[in-house]
Amino acid sequence: MPAPAYPLPKSLPPIQLYRHLLREVSYLPPAFRPVIASTLRTRFHKPQKDGVHTKSRLSHARSALRNLRAANSGDKMAMQNLMLTAFGRIGRRRRELMSILVMPGARRVPSDTKELESLMERARNEATPTPDRKPKHAFLDKWELPKLLRNLESQKQHQRETKHSTSWPNRAVKLLDPDQNVPKTNIWGNPPAESLVRTKRANWWKTHADKIMPPTRKWEWDLLQRLGNGAQEQGEWTVPHRRHYPSEEATSQVNEWNWESYATAPAARVELPRSMPRQRRTGQRDTGPYGGRERGKQVSNRWFRRAYNRTWQLTPTVVRNPDTNKETLVWGKPFDNLPTATAAQLGIFKGVDKRGNRIQERLEF
Repeated sequence: MPAPAYPLPKSLPPIQLYRHLLREVSYLPPAFRPVIASTLRTRFHKPQKDGVHTKSRLSHARSALRNLRAANSGDKMAMQNLMLTAFGRIGRRRRELMSILVMPGARRVPSDTKELESLMERARNEATPTPDRKPKHAFLDKWELPKLLRNLESQKQHQRETKHSTSWPNRAVKLLDPDQNVPKTNIWGNPPAESLVRTKRANWWKTHADKIMPPTRKWEWDLLQRLGNGAQEQGEWTVPHRRHYPSEEATSQVNEWNWESYATAPAARVELPRSMPRQRRTGQRDTGPYGGRERGKQVSNRWFRRAYNRTWQLTPTVVRNPDTNKETLVWGKPFDNLPTATAAQLGIFKGVDKRGNRIQERLEF
């Protein structure tokens, strides 16, 4: 990955901070760069006026800049989190996909006027007066719970198959009974109140909704598959190269020893940005005798292939059967192409059978 050639300044005005963020985003892999860039522009353009949240927003922006610099400097965990965020496995994009998933499906359109009148008459008969106050846990009436339960069943089965080939962001799905925490009777032996049953179900759905991996569009799912097979190594998906820094004077001035900071603050605080865990985030490096060797700044294509495949395993897509018009979830699969054994490796199995037992040589008389 193209690492920055200059350390991160201690303080930046908002406009300069925005420019630094756009510059770092431009060096991300093209497969998920547009999503990160769009989120970045939205968060800067939406709050135009100064308010009570400006200070915290700028703090989040500086943290995002450090994460982007770390990802471009070889931090694989930071790059993996950006990848999961862009493809909707965590973060804001996942929330947007979940808001689409929980919506009820399109209702059947009546074929003629007679069927429309019958549906309207049925709606009038089943109409209930509007309650005086909003019921608790109203999301239970808005979500399409049977569809979400089918998604959880498919995800539970897929987690069993991929528990050794990928890491799921949340805990595994275990029991699929929304009423598992509802008691059969209360302390008096009577059925539980409806409010208690509704609360227990709402808590169960809140817990398991955080575990659902929402499906993505088919072209995005196919793109993840191609990237896992090595599409990033050539063509339009290759990682861009960073432009050379115009001058080395600014970087040489930073390496000069600043004795005033040591005289006014503890040494641990002064040397914290140059510590090994923070070098990729700040761009500073300890040039002393105990600073250690510089950490690698390149992420190999092999790692990207495996990271895209792990993300593909976490991503489902909806496939509709044209004959039955039934929708099913299709998940990504781990690599199944093992490398061909070399002649030296095959020599280990010389003289043994399929079970590993030594073949007895027959004596000829």
